[in-house]
Amino acid sequence: MYRGVKTDSASHVKFAGIEDFWGNIWEWVDGLTTDANRNVITTYDYDGTYAREPFVYETGLASNRNGWVKNVIGTTETGFMNIDWSGSETTYFCDFGSLSAGCVLYFGGRWLYGGRVGPFYLTADDGPGRAYAYVGARLTLM
Repeated sequence: MYRGVKTDSASHVKFAGIEDFWGNIWEWVDGLTTDANRNVITTYDYDGTYAREPFVYETGLASNRNGWVKNVIGTTETGFMNIDWSGSETTYFCDFGSLSAGCVLYFGGRWLYGGRVGPFYLTADDGPGRAYAYVGARLTLM
């Protein structure tokens, strides 16, 4: 758990001047999904040219994975992606994550989950048709 962070529904995290840096709910990541082979797919136009084909980041995973994040890799297209789930709540990134086939991605965390929240919590374990009160979105300027 992050030192000094309260885990209740009324407390908020402020980091680098950003209010609610990871919030009290999970937030959908627009445009990122996983395919049947657990590859991360996006069609977002990151380089300013029209993307005719989706960008595919091959994860190389043979099965669904989850756990505490020990190591990540990242690109402009994917952001931080978990590649090693052998950390713990008190070591390495101190965030939990998962990657499953055929899902949409969300990050942050629900205040009720204590240590399983934070800026590096990224998960893909629900389909786009799922709806929960503790999963949402907000507009941000990129």
